Amino acid sequence: MTQATQLAPEADDEALLAADTLPASLGFDEAGPENCCPKCQAPGLGDSVEWCLKCGFYPRMGFHVEVDPQEDDFATAGMSPWDPRRIPAWAWFLTFGLLAILAESIAIRFIFPVGTLARALWAIGQCVLGCLIFAVVHLRAYIDAISDDAQITVMDILLRPLKTWAPTIHKLPATSKRVCLGAWSFAAAVMGPAVIGGIPYHLIWEMGPEEQVAPNLVHAITDAARGVEGEEKPLDEAIQDFAGRAGDVEDKEPFDKFAPENLPQRKHKIDCLIVGYKPAGDDGFSALVLAAAIKNKLQVIGTVPNEYIPPDVRQEMLARMKSMRRDEPFVPTTIKAVWVDPVMTCRVGYNGMGASHRITDPVFQKQLGDVELKK
Repeated sequence: MTQATQLAPEADDEALLAADTLPASLGFDEAGPENCCPKCQAPGLGDSVEWCLKCGFYPRMGFHVEVDPQEDDFATAGMSPWDPRRIPAWAWFLTFGLLAILAESIAIRFIFPVGTLARALWAIGQCVLGCLIFAVVHLRAYIDAISDDAQITVMDILLRPLKTWAPTIHKLPATSKRVCLGAWSFAAAVMGPAVIGGIPYHLIWEMGPEEQVAPNLVHAITDAARGVEGEEKPLDEAIQDFAGRAGDVEDKEPFDKFAPENLPQRKHKIDCLIVGYKPAGDDGFSALVLAAAIKNKLQVIGTVPNEYIPPDVRQEMLARMKSMRRDEPFVPTTIKAVWVDPVMTCRVGYNGMGASHRITDPVFQKQLGDVELKK
């Protein structure tokens, strides 16, 4: 009897362990599906794993243990590689942000037509803002990188950006905000010019001081003016009236045809003096008569059609030329035209020049500043 009495508690303990049950006072809830955590229903419990790797609940003892965040990957055990639940929340957030920036850029591209100022300003503004934000986030990633790796140098910011971002990426999801902000700002900077577009690059390249007329042309005009008897004083007065007007007439782009990148390509270019024009009715002209410095001497080199002169620039040029008419050509020539004082200049492209110094295939490229003769 004594031996049976002593063995009874041990038998009760073995029965309790075999039933794998715990008193309610330990906080054990009703068991859920097989091999699933009774608290969070995460799969993975079994003979070799006695606590939930997702929430840290220990069923046998009825309490929670601290779980290493890296072990959270066990929560996806048994899932398909293409299961969306494998994608972390920060990755969804990053993807939705990129899609939103792309949709915004496409919408702006269709809302504002090509050539409008609003579209160009939006594209430039988005690009500049994206670059500024990315620069700040990139610098923050560099500071975080040098705290982990002393071999990273300042030059790595530009030369090895991926190495600079490696510590930040390895610390995901703790650094998800920085990664998302960096990716969004970089995408905004790229999509500004690439998707929105409409930036007038040709105007940006031409920004700066007004181009001056070639010095040899000015000297040739001065020599020719001194050789004209009885007209030196009126000529000086006319030139003084229009001196300093460089930049008054701006290159404009009412149509794509007149954009510099769309002009016909020519092998050579030359700065010319406008000495006359061929009228086309009362309110137009068909061509300009040009003179240029050939071996430091001013000579008529032919005419250039008005085909690639924007209409508004053409009208302004005609108005000015009408106010500067003269009876005789400033440079002797057999061409029949309406002659003007030697004030306005332009640049033309051409493919060749004959023995009589006449240019072939001339194309009007741009209007230059007015000539101011040196006394």
